[in-house]
Amino acid sequence: MESYDKTIGKYGIGRTLGDGGSCKVKMGYDTSNGNKKVAIKIMNDVLSAEIKALMKNEIEAMLMLKGQNEHIIDIIEQGT
Repeated sequence: MESYDKTIGKYGIGRTLGDGGSCKVKMGYDTSNGNKKVAIKIMNDVLSAEIKALMKNEIEAMLMLKGQNEHIIDIIEQGT
């Protein structure tokens, strides 16, 4: 298992898995669930309100399709 130096809430934050213009995706570990591996999407602070609204709509669409498509992952938790 990878190690992590930083935590956000109950999640240990590991290495960067992907990096784009609007966010980073980090390897994460759910410390309340036996360090289960999770992906953590961290949005940049400088995003416009329009981009943030589009991302929120994307998350809501994924939640609605949960269980209907094998390519849609479980969203465990979302925050601000």
